[in-house]
Amino acid sequence: MKNMLFLGLMIMMLNLEVAISQVWKKADSLPVGIVETIAVNPKNGKILAGIYGEGVFRSDFNGKNWTNASSGLPDKLIKVIRYDSDGIAFAGLNGKGIFKSTNDGQSWTESNNGLTNKNILDINISLNGRLYAGTWFYGSVFVSTDNGATWTDMKLDNKDVHSVITTKDGSVLAGTEYNGLYKTSDNGKSWKSVGFSSNNIYDMVVDSDGRIFLGAKDGLYVSENNGESWTAQNKGMGTNLIRALTISKAKSIFAGTSAGIFRSIDKGLNWMEYNDGIDNNNKNIFSLLAGIDDIIYAGTASGIYKTQTADNIDEMSGDNFQVSFYPNPINEKVIIIIKSNEIEPYSLNIYDISGRLIEIIAENESLTGNDVLEWHPVNINTGFYIFRLMQGNKTISGKILYYR
Repeated sequence: MKNMLFLGLMIMMLNLEVAISQVWKKADSLPVGIVETIAVNPKNGKILAGIYGEGVFRSDFNGKNWTNASSGLPDKLIKVIRYDSDGIAFAGLNGKGIFKSTNDGQSWTESNNGLTNKNILDINISLNGRLYAGTWFYGSVFVSTDNGATWTDMKLDNKDVHSVITTKDGSVLAGTEYNGLYKTSDNGKSWKSVGFSSNNIYDMVVDSDGRIFLGAKDGLYVSENNGESWTAQNKGMGTNLIRALTISKAKSIFAGTSAGIFRSIDKGLNWMEYNDGIDNNNKNIFSLLAGIDDIIYAGTASGIYKTQTADNIDEMSGDNFQVSFYPNPINEKVIIIIKSNEIEPYSLNIYDISGRLIEIIAENESLTGNDVLEWHPVNINTGFYIFRLMQGNKTISGKILYYR
């Protein structure tokens, strides 16, 4: 019995150690400057970071031991870096165009044939291998169908294009500064405005279901019809400027804003602040990346932060209902999302490990289809706690680790 108790305590301490370490940590050996872009090689996991005014830097070890990787680049004004599926990197420079590396930045070669505007803001690599480049100062969108050997102007004239993506139906969306969002479904023969006429659009990402998330100067928008219409979704985040978006393997969405990083585990319906460990003066986020190992990297004005808690979402399901809760372990609060096909009222209680009732979160509440609840622990000790959801004659329970 003593051995079992000792083992249980050891497991709890190990879990607690993991929980305490699950915050953002700043990467070392990088020069100070705005980290405009972060990219990871899908073949070997090596990371390239573009620091505006300082050049390109490479890490071979998950964001540790950075070295300069700018050999062959004519300038240090790096705006964007993207890897294709073969591990070839493309870097976009402000005023110098696009450069290509086949060896993770050990050397770079120019890739500007046909690129009549070399003020690069974004590069997108579509699933079919096409490359798209967004430019500014009488800018447009350029496309390459031969891995960057040649480029063709898609004739979105005189627009500053901050973000380019391809949609699930193969269309191209271009997010601009001051001029809103444009869409072409015929490879640039024609473009049409699809909203945000006076807004600034800074980043867009597409999830595996084809849902599009758009970061603008006044918050986040979502489209479920290939960009034809949009809905603002900023609950819990506010209407802050969003410069960067990324999606993890488990489909969590991370938004890098002027007020820090926020995370959603329910397709953008609700957002939770995710800034533990980031200095207050570094909460203006310029770039985000979900690495192949699902470590999240965030670029600020003075370096890169990373976290190994990419997805600590727990999900449990019973007959006709499902419960997700995040984060786990917790320090300040836990968000609990309840989905059910039943219309019966439900109750949700929190117990300690001995079965003593700690708090009633909900009692005989009517379910509205997708309920979001929060628990803010107060005056309790570090340890495991049990939540128990009851609906009719059905019960589901889960374990949460709280630390102070």
